[in-house]
Amino acid sequence: MADGGPAGPAAKRHRASVPSSPGVNGLVRSSSDALDSAVPLRRYRSKLPLSSVVQVFTTAALPDYSLPWQVCPQQTSTGSGFAFTERRTGRRLIVTNAHVAAAKNAVLRVQLHGSPDKLRAKVLAIGNDCDLAILQLASESGDDSESAEAEAFWSAVQPIQIAEELPQLYEEVHVVGFPGQFSSICVTAGIVSRICVQSYNHPSPSPLLTIQIDAAINPGNSGGPAFDEDGQLIGVAFLKHVGHDVDNTGYLIPVPVVENFLDRALE
Repeated sequence: MADGGPAGPAAKRHRASVPSSPGVNGLVRSSSDALDSAVPLRRYRSKLPLSSVVQVFTTAALPDYSLPWQVCPQQTSTGSGFAFTERRTGRRLIVTNAHVAAAKNAVLRVQLHGSPDKLRAKVLAIGNDCDLAILQLASESGDDSESAEAEAFWSAVQPIQIAEELPQLYEEVHVVGFPGQFSSICVTAGIVSRICVQSYNHPSPSPLLTIQIDAAINPGNSGGPAFDEDGQLIGVAFLKHVGHDVDNTGYLIPVPVVENFLDRALE
């Protein structure tokens, strides 16, 4: 039957199957069900530990080298990180990039995904050679006691499973973070393109193991976790390759480098 033709029995049956008054909630629920049936979102919701991902706010006033008696205007930059309990020592820590947290005399705050609270943090360790940093929640009063807000923070953090092996080529990868200084979390997906040894962009005395991926990594993603299809941590986002002749090239710090840094920093 052509469009605009007489309504036949099939058309009547089709119209009868549509709710006469679905309402707004019905339409939203119907659209959501249709989306979930087309894209396996529930699988990712259940496996990716999004509630462990934090946005890191770094506020600092850098020196003005042209006018050394004053400093530049205060600026705030953002990055990403993830909160977890270190399995060897049981310490509750936040991992991000060194270039996110290493500004001199910076004030650091972290905001857990899904929470309105920005909590004060302090740098526990910096690894410039591997571009990693460990943060710890800090009391606003300056002592080492954890506040009720900190306890609420950690009670909301999902456990992170760390992959025991390097990912394979063409394996799925999901990068989670807060690119573009937005407050809403962002997930980008891709594959593992290459595993190699190369120099990091951050000052490094020697090349280190690196995972190249084709998932989008943008400013603000730095320090955010990357998970495999089972939701296990496989690396930390830290660099994207920018150039007119380069496309879809981002880099992760793999888990062996992260664990080696943690062992050295926490011993």
